[in-house]
Order: sequence, then structure tokens, then C-alpha cells
Amino acid sequence: DCLLVYRLKRDCKLIYNSLKTSLPCQGEDRRGQMYELNNFKKQKSFRRGLRIEQTKPEGLLWWKLRRRQLGYKFRRQHGFGNFILDFYCPELKFAIEVDGSIHTKDFKIIKDNEKDIFLEENNVILMRVTNYKVLDNVDSVVEEIKIACDEISKSQTPPLSPPWQGEDVLN
Repeated sequence: DCLLVYRLKRDCKLIYNSLKTSLPCQGEDRRGQMYELNNFKKQKSFRRGLRIEQTKPEGLLWWKLRRRQLGYKFRRQHGFGNFILDFYCPELKFAIEVDGSIHTKDFKIIKDNEKDIFLEENNVILMRVTNYKVLDNVDSVVEEIKIACDEISKSQTPPLSPPWQGEDVLN
């Protein structure tokens, strides 16, 4: 079973890389002009529909993430490239995907791997949680998310500058 997943991931990466060479680079159109990767207009009504028809685990998690309750702003059903992320924190470039049982199917594993590769190439950190885990204990999932957010925030904060060279700090 793990071997199958590995092979699918490897095959997906090969397919994605071959497609990528024939398509314009992400964030760049055919003329070399940069474009925004967030919330394409063509996805707007679809994203709105996903927000209206959210799953129960997505609703539970959104109730805990909304209104900066963790100290970070999250968006739900956020478009990024050709993909739609369940939850996204633009400040940290951090995405959360809530995966149901369909994500164990071969076609969905391939699509998820394409999304993972694209996000990684665009420096977006992705956390995947299962529907079951959210339904079983949403508070522990929220705690894991809070810890991840704080770690990402710390890693993005520039270090304090050292004392001036040649000067004694105590004097």
C-alpha cells in the first residue's frame, strides 16, 4: 500500500515536471509578464459554492480559525494557482487541507500530489488533517495548527542584530 502511494507520488512528480516545461512558469504568462497566483476570478463562484456547502469538519475548524482567534488571519476556500485551499494564512504562506475518505483514492492522491508540489514550489507550507481527526478532537487539531503557525512565524522573523563589533556591550 505504501509502495503504491510512493509510486503514484513519483509518477505524479514526473508528469508534473514534464508538463511544467511545456507550460509557462507559475506566476508568469506566455509573454513573461508576472501575474497574481491568488484567487483567480474564474474560480470565484466555485469557491463561494464551496464555502456555502462546507463539510462538517471544515465548519468546525473554521469556527476556531476565523476572526484571528489564533492570532493569524485565515481565509477559507482560498484560490492559489489552479488549486483551492481549504484554509490559507497569507501572512505565513501556510495552508491547511481537511481530507476526507476520498483522498485515499488513486485519482485524488495524484491530484493532491500535484497540489503539494505546486505549493512547495511557491513556498507555501501545507498541513493536512483528516476529517476524522477534526471530528474526534477539534481542539487538539487547533492546538497543532497554533504551534505550527508560531513555529513558521518564528522562522520568518529576522534574527536580532548582534551588538556592534568591537564594542563592549556591558559598558
